[in-house]
Amino acid sequence: MQPLRSNIQSKATERFETQPGQQVQVDWGYFRVEQDGGHDEKGEVIWNERFARW
Repeated sequence: MQPLRSNIQSKATERFETQPGQQVQVDWGYFRVEQDGGHDEKGEVIWNERFARW
């Protein structure tokens, strides 16, 4: 039996490198705060700027 479509190899992401200090990483997320029997959703932004190479 032959597959209906060809097996395509593609990358979902591509890694690239920049010089130290020329790029930042920004993450966004929600978290839930429960207080006095109720709850609230808060948004958070994390800005990560580093000069080190790990």
